[in-house]
Amino acid sequence: LWEIEKRYRKLKLKTKYYNPEIHLASFVLPTHIRKTVEAKRNG
Repeated sequence: LWEIEKRYRKLKLKTKYYNPEIHLASFVLPTHIRKTVEAKRNG
């Protein structure tokens, strides 16, 4: 997260919806979907 925050501050963006926390959260799946994906991977 610190690297994303550093880049974000350097750009001095004025955004309404984006921030470094949202960036990380966009890659997180809800638990029930993650479990389904894991179950499919494990056969």
